Amino acid sequence: MGVGGGRIMDQAKATAHFAGGLPVVEVPTSIATCAAFAPLSVMYTAEGASLGSLRYDHEVNAIVMDMDVICKEPPRYAASGIMDGMAKMIEIQNGRSEILLDDVSIGLFTAYTIAEMAYHVYEKEAHQAVATLRGQADQGCGGHCIPECCRGRHRQRRKQGLWPTALGHETYELVRTYFTQEAKPYLHGEIVAIGDCLQMAFNGHPEQVTPFRDFMRSMDMPLTLEDIGIDPNSPKMENLFQDLVPQPLHGSR
Repeated sequence: MGVGGGRIMDQAKATAHFAGGLPVVEVPTSIATCAAFAPLSVMYTAEGASLGSLRYDHEVNAIVMDMDVICKEPPRYAASGIMDGMAKMIEIQNGRSEILLDDVSIGLFTAYTIAEMAYHVYEKEAHQAVATLRGQADQGCGGHCIPECCRGRHRQRRKQGLWPTALGHETYELVRTYFTQEAKPYLHGEIVAIGDCLQMAFNGHPEQVTPFRDFMRSMDMPLTLEDIGIDPNSPKMENLFQDLVPQPLHGSR
């Protein structure tokens, strides 16, 4: 059983895995990430750089949420979790302008349909949730939006020669790796959302970037790498770019 924030959620899953596949029950006290749900454990160096993830074939067995705890969190945590949740639909597209059942597997189509449904829940209820946590509203805690923040989908890893499935999450890992100190003050979903602007353009929908950033701005989120303290002229930007755009690219996409 894991009780706490994202790293505790991940540690509980890893402990259960190495103990022989024990059942896992997560009790998240933070909604800033989908760590309570995702079947993986993110690994870090002692300094905070990304080491990749341990990935599991089994799901978390149960999640227990105390809404009296969740609804007293800083609004920034809710905004981060909301954007992390919205990333699932954007990243599943993986360079496609749309997902059609005739073009993809039933598993991918189902995952996209669930992610799309959640995306619209976030769009509808995000501002209510954040306003409630700011003390600016008292009509509940965002309905379905808060529980959805802990929900996620197992994302595939980048395969050699192919674009990564999840550019938002790949951006997060690379920022943690190359700009570890600069990224320390910022939450998972804040960095993922910045990378998802790139994902939207890669999906063939650059027109979605401006309204997406407007949505982020409405929740007082950073919008660019520069907003999280990264110098765009840093020589490390070339490392980040080369890892996001592996060369040469193969395939017909």
